[in-house]
Amino acid sequence: MNEHALSLANCGKINKNHAIPRYYQVNQILRKIIAGARKGDRLPTEKEMAKTFQVALLTLRRSLDDLVAQGIIEKKWGRGIFVKKPPAPERTLFGRIGMTVLQGNEFVNHPAQIELIRGICEILDKHDYRLELVVITPEMIRKGDYSGITRAGVLSGLIVTLQQIPEKDIAALRRQAPCSVLCNRFDHEDTVMFDYRAAMSSLTRYLLQLGHRRITLLNGPDYSGVSRVVAGEYEAAMAAARIPDGETLVLRAVRYSSEEGARLCRAAFGKKKHPTALIAADNFMAMGALDTLKKMGLRCPRDVSLAAFNDFPQLAAAEPPLTTVRQPFYEIGKELAGRILGMISGRQFHQKIVIRGKLIIRQSAARPG
Repeated sequence: MNEHALSLANCGKINKNHAIPRYYQVNQILRKIIAGARKGDRLPTEKEMAKTFQVALLTLRRSLDDLVAQGIIEKKWGRGIFVKKPPAPERTLFGRIGMTVLQGNEFVNHPAQIELIRGICEILDKHDYRLELVVITPEMIRKGDYSGITRAGVLSGLIVTLQQIPEKDIAALRRQAPCSVLCNRFDHEDTVMFDYRAAMSSLTRYLLQLGHRRITLLNGPDYSGVSRVVAGEYEAAMAAARIPDGETLVLRAVRYSSEEGARLCRAAFGKKKHPTALIAADNFMAMGALDTLKKMGLRCPRDVSLAAFNDFPQLAAAEPPLTTVRQPFYEIGKELAGRILGMISGRQFHQKIVIRGKLIIRQSAARPG
């Protein structure tokens, strides 16, 4: 096979300040380059591409992995990266689907958002739809004014994922986008949601089975319906185990972040009775709590056990690796896309789609003492 090296000259650059994740921008640029290539053409090395796009190697590899999974390129050990099957020319798009995201790259580049986007795009790409990120600003939320978000009818539908949007604003939001689907809205029947009740119950019961009685929940912010459901399930599990009220404690964060996880961890050990186990409502909160425990001279799990929601790579790589409930954000994204396409075609939905997670037991949780 004759190898022809593809050039990245004048291929375009990514916008590091754009709301669209960097890996996805790189992916789209590479697809355009490969669309004009032949089978067997060779791409530059990973280092050359990362330098050209000015992204980290991890970001570049995530883009390449998607192209490998789609059968567009293949990696040959010791030889390089080659075009396997150039993508078909881009078809005329029938419509665009919006997805709400909070203003700021930190939110858009969160691993959960990236997995949701991957799942949504997996389905939309097969039906001639393109995903557009609809940026919601704190000002819009404060005023409850979402006028104009559908860009004068350009969007065919809207996927509402933001917990930051108050429940009282959902009706107004749907007036702007009549064809819309909700994510993790517990009081709505037409929603796609993760089974937070089962996840919280399994985490709490697992720690109780290990013998813990003083379990503190480092919970999410009050604005989130998810955090309210998580707190309620934790309290129900503790009550079912006949744990006294004095041993039950819910601490609430201002936002899901490592800083808030650290703050709540310090607050938990500022109480008269110290917990023997912590449950963090988010990966980043868990990492902040784990770092704080080490700074306080407490060993995990010998002195304090720690468990968390989500299961991003940093949890398995933590020291010790953290027990968690894995949330299938990619699968949730696929379900959201399928439902919005169904609504566009005229179907009506009156039943929730509830997706369960999986308890991943690792070394961060053990018997107390």
